[in-house]
Amino acid sequence: MADDSATAEGTGAGNGATEPNPTQPTPSAPSGTPEPPAAVSNELTAAQAEAADWRARYRGLQGKFDTAVTEARKSGDDERDVLRERLVRAEVRAVAAGRLADPADAIKFLDLSSFTTKSGEIDGAAIAKAVDELLVGKPYLAAASSSSSGNGHGSADQGPRGGSKPPTTVGDVMNSVIRGAPSKH
Repeated sequence: MADDSATAEGTGAGNGATEPNPTQPTPSAPSGTPEPPAAVSNELTAAQAEAADWRARYRGLQGKFDTAVTEARKSGDDERDVLRERLVRAEVRAVAAGRLADPADAIKFLDLSSFTTKSGEIDGAAIAKAVDELLVGKPYLAAASSSSSGNGHGSADQGPRGGSKPPTTVGDVMNSVIRGAPSKH
């Protein structure tokens, strides 16, 4: 009988333990968390799929946003360059006014890109120097200047300038008296 008791002890019969039944699921190893029911598992899978969809949408929108920002910066840079060019042109015309017969000639003959500093500022001194050099190279572009005496009568070959009154002389007074015109005294 000793053999029977050994056999009974080995199978767990007689000590209260039951043998595993192959028709019942075997309990999983204790991991601390029980396996979720099927409904919860399905909800979790659906939520993970939805999160993946939102991540993909986010990446797509982020790409569109980055493209839009890049295009806006480029557009802003283009507008800034156009405005800077307009300012340079205005500055060149202002410096050339009174020095050239047609200030627009300075825009035609000068390299406008050389009048902007690295920081984007307009270099007025460089413009003035370039206009001076243009006048040296092409003196026929210079504005007509009044005579050096500054009396407004012009040189002998040009006659008096418009709008100025010649000074009254004794001969002018005598001629006006003889003609009957009142004198301008």
